[in-house]
Amino acid sequence: MPKNAEFLFILCQNGAERALKSEIASRFPHFRFAFSKSGVLTFKIPDSGDDSPEILADTDLGLILGRFSGFSLGMVRGTADSPLNPQEMAKQVWELYGSRPVRRLHVFERTQTLPGSKNYEPFLSRKSLEIRNLLLETAPEQEQLLATEPPALDAAELEAYQPGQPLLPPAVKGEFVLDCILLSDQEWLVGYHRAMALHSRHPGGIVPLAPPPEGEMVSRAWLKLEDALHWSGLPLQKNDLCVELGSAPGGAAQALLARGMQVIGIDPAEMAPEVLENKKFTHIRRRTNHVPRRSYQGGKWLFSDLNVPPSYVFEVVEEMVTKNETQNFKGLLLTLKHSKTSPIEQHPEWIRRVESWGFRDVRIRQLAFDRREVHLTAIR
Repeated sequence: MPKNAEFLFILCQNGAERALKSEIASRFPHFRFAFSKSGVLTFKIPDSGDDSPEILADTDLGLILGRFSGFSLGMVRGTADSPLNPQEMAKQVWELYGSRPVRRLHVFERTQTLPGSKNYEPFLSRKSLEIRNLLLETAPEQEQLLATEPPALDAAELEAYQPGQPLLPPAVKGEFVLDCILLSDQEWLVGYHRAMALHSRHPGGIVPLAPPPEGEMVSRAWLKLEDALHWSGLPLQKNDLCVELGSAPGGAAQALLARGMQVIGIDPAEMAPEVLENKKFTHIRRRTNHVPRRSYQGGKWLFSDLNVPPSYVFEVVEEMVTKNETQNFKGLLLTLKHSKTSPIEQHPEWIRRVESWGFRDVRIRQLAFDRREVHLTAIR
């Protein structure tokens, strides 16, 4: 087994790089910044102490703005004067990886713009799948290498692939995964991680969501909510009553209804007709702070995607969960808007405030389909 890697790679949203560096400096002051491109940063790991690579076995650092991380082994690079073809780059990937006991292979592109910009969403791309095929073809023959990796895709499967489709099964919990991050055509970052939490079992930490067919998804809120539900692990059950603040036009409600939930959507704006037509949906067309408490009596889960500052969200939610003795929400999932530079110093205060309402397991994370926002989840 080769010696431990000396660097970590961490993925984040475009525009969150500076704030992520601040979060790292606060949480792991001994890490030393090494390299960055939009959406990807690397850090030198200290040689010893509490932050050693042995301690960080699964590389999940519990960061808010770093949505996925792993050990970095180095770069495969060509240049304008001396470009490399994909076959040469694939061979160099395996040389960097060495004889580590890889069982699975994750190939993915870095996010080069914000989700939702120019119809971009950070799903696994067809290009990533083609490079994955190439790496499988060039993999050295070693006992148990890629023991549980699905075979290469044929031309028909590649052609039929729709972004977001769950084409490849997730890695099994505990497996070592080789990560090949396509920074550009001539620059690939090579690393590895141990698959542990759900998102780390999928390429780039992005769970396939299988969105509705083109033209049928009401809004991007469908993507954000589905991603957040996978991350949060809230134990929703069919026919649970969900209360959503800032519901219009109805993308998140559409996702909840498809899961068999009953939904009360609170928003003064209009809802999409396909949401209004669903018998399990009730629209309260008022501003949140003008809604009588009896209107959402019996709600089990509280969701919010209000386009207002976080301070206002907390005021409204606190009123709903603490000032009504007969209302007992079991869990929360709040979308909190951020400025371009995320106010990471406020996050501990947010957690303490939600805990003061009687909730536990309060977590915050910026997810793959978020823009300038984070998600907060909590359970009572």
